[in-house]
Amino acid sequence: MLTRGQNVVVRMVAVGADHKVLAPCGRCREFISQLSPRNLDAQVLVNQAEIVRLGDLMPYRWPVD
Repeated sequence: MLTRGQNVVVRMVAVGADHKVLAPCGRCREFISQLSPRNLDAQVLVNQAEIVRLGDLMPYRWPVD
């Protein structure tokens, strides 16, 4: 993605070793949020039935210039 000059994520999902959907780790959340401010609106599948905005997973995000 980055090598092609793209930085906006529309949807994302993380899958554990047990093949179950889980919320992405804090490091991944922070990295994706820093790529583009638009990514705070990315849809994140946090379990089999629930989708939330990335920004809602990071309510106390530190300021980025």
